[in-house]
Amino acid sequence: MAKHKRKNVAGHAVSGVIIAAVLLLVLCFIYATVYKPWSMKSRYILEYEETIRAHSEQYGVDPYLVAAMIYCESTYNPQAVSSVGARGLMQVMPDTGEWIAKKIDIEEFTEDMLFDTSINIEMGCWYMSFLLERYEGNQSCAVGAYHCGHGKMDGWLEDPMISSDGKTLENIPEGETKKYINRVNNAYDIYKELYPDIF
Repeated sequence: MAKHKRKNVAGHAVSGVIIAAVLLLVLCFIYATVYKPWSMKSRYILEYEETIRAHSEQYGVDPYLVAAMIYCESTYNPQAVSSVGARGLMQVMPDTGEWIAKKIDIEEFTEDMLFDTSINIEMGCWYMSFLLERYEGNQSCAVGAYHCGHGKMDGWLEDPMISSDGKTLENIPEGETKKYINRVNNAYDIYKELYPDIF
């Protein structure tokens, strides 16, 4: 009789372990397929999709890169103003905006135009297209130049201590620019994963 009870207890213990394992697998599945994507999308928001798509296509820039840059620059706040005066979604400096406005035929440019979501995204896309062409499609160099300026990036690429081939960065001397490049590239991968069918 005691042996029979022990077998029942052992059987119940095994059943309990199996049930717990199944529940754990179900919870892991729910976390991976429902909660984690929802949680990530609540952090990596995506807005202005049509505007991003239109201007990215217009200037031949990857829309996921634009989405990532907007996230890193302003976290999708069209009224954002940085400590140095960069404005809008893609944090365009007023003097850069004035220069770009002449390139894309925007007349009577004013700084307040940088708070217009369509104008700001168009300017950011044009500038990224300019930088990507300047650096032969090297995304890290283009992103870095967006952050520190293409004059400084050109100087880095000419320095053999920073770039051995004059085309790629091997040792970025400014920590903030390095962090920015890594942050944008990371966000770029995340946006492609989270929103695979948006663009």
